[in-house]
Amino acid sequence: NISFKWKTKWESGESILDKQHYEILEKGSKLMNTSFSGMKSKEFEKELEMLLKHIEEHFVYEEKILETIKYPNAKEHSEMHKELSQKTLRLKKYYENGELKHTDLFSFILDDVIIGHLMEQDSLFFPYIK
Repeated sequence: NISFKWKTKWESGESILDKQHYEILEKGSKLMNTSFSGMKSKEFEKELEMLLKHIEEHFVYEEKILETIKYPNAKEHSEMHKELSQKTLRLKKYYENGELKHTDLFSFILDDVIIGHLMEQDSLFFPYIK
């Protein structure tokens, strides 16, 4: 089993946001392990749906936080959420149509959504919370 170790530098200081980030990381780990374990695609799809639902709910919550803290780049950050969501749904459709391997879809979610966005972009607004 592969898992990500939570780092304190990923903590924003806002408990619900931090819990959501942690859960996304956990669900991402579970999806990755499902992906590499050779489990049936139905199991991967179930884990994928749970992760995507959680990410969408997180984006909605995070945008409310950005508005509350008056983050100057809130609009741009929300646009990133929209672009990530749209690309994820496109790739998911390709996967469902057999045009994309599940490892490619997982790779995008890991690299672009979890690491690229949650761990890098989100940390830019943390100082506005503290």
